[in-house]
Amino acid sequence: MKFGREFRIHLEQTLPEWRDKFLRYKLLKKLLNSIAPAAGYLPPRLPLPEFQVWFVAILTGEIEKFNDFYVGKEEDLIIRFQAALKETIERVQALSMLSMPFTQLAFHQPFFVTEPLTRLIHRGEKMRG
Repeated sequence: MKFGREFRIHLEQTLPEWRDKFLRYKLLKKLLNSIAPAAGYLPPRLPLPEFQVWFVAILTGEIEKFNDFYVGKEEDLIIRFQAALKETIERVQALSMLSMPFTQLAFHQPFFVTEPLTRLIHRGEKMRG
């Protein structure tokens, strides 16, 4: 199966509000075919340097479209997960009087504190280097 057909099938199965966020594959393919058709190399309708500038401008627009979509979805996820994380932390804090003091106690135990080991590593690095 050709890529264009697979891409179209995938696009049809995608969420409707995401469909216009995909690369305009068919348009870009037609543009490329207009400068180098399958029958052989024919002169382009636009001079090659102008065509390249135009084509790159279209690709840049597609990249901006991808970035806008990605950043928007990323922001949505961050907001949603931050709210969920805050809610979970508040729930845990409300349920546990013992866990917070115990956690603070554990943070100061030798198995958790790595200062002596860190100092030794830094000393070794200074000697080596």
